[in-house]
Amino acid sequence: MAATERGAAGRISRRTLLAGTGVGLGLLFTAAPSAHAATLRDGSWTNPALGYFPNGGHFGAPRGDASHAGQDITNSVGTAVYAAAAGTVIRRQWGGGLPGRTGNALVISHGGGRYTYYGHLDAYRVSLNQAVSAGQRIGDMGATGNVTGPHLHFEIHSGGLGSVVNPVPYTGARGVDLGGGWSALDPDARGQRVRAVQHLLNQRGHGLQADGWLGPTSTEAVKAFQRGSGLVADGQVGR
Repeated sequence: MAATERGAAGRISRRTLLAGTGVGLGLLFTAAPSAHAATLRDGSWTNPALGYFPNGGHFGAPRGDASHAGQDITNSVGTAVYAAAAGTVIRRQWGGGLPGRTGNALVISHGGGRYTYYGHLDAYRVSLNQAVSAGQRIGDMGATGNVTGPHLHFEIHSGGLGSVVNPVPYTGARGVDLGGGWSALDPDARGQRVRAVQHLLNQRGHGLQADGWLGPTSTEAVKAFQRGSGLVADGQVGR
């Protein structure tokens, strides 16, 4: 369902700062629009896989008499595939039991008529009807089914299974850059990514409790880092 050529590389804004660490993990605190609590960037969504967008693997690309229903993310066989959000595995079968799909696939229900689809897997790492958390490893990237090379075919269904939407802007509104990079987190976000932020800030002397909550104390630490780096001190951790 995809070609495997590398697309154009993304560029980092001049207003961003990379704060690398000794453990090989980096953070980008950006000069983004002012953040506020209770937004969609609350840490509940995460990137389903690391990789790059292949040419022709975008949502809506022509596929004979149909159009591409998701976004392809290319990497090597065995690359970890993660649940994009918490939910329950409702399909674990060839093509996910959906028409026009091929290869080993998983479908996760997130409630409220929202589903995610993970196709062309090399291996499953979860069972049918298993509850999963955001960022939990659910499979390995592969090249099963009708493909030209290994990749993850990722779909989002909103409004019912079969109602596909473009996953790039959908996840982008939730702080996730499918093309790679650190996800955006607003104040009051929670989860494992927030805990990673807290550990990185602690390496810079902030003494935070790594509780996975970007609460007032952690937000002030983010703002202090931003002010010291010449960035807009909005408390948002971004790409």
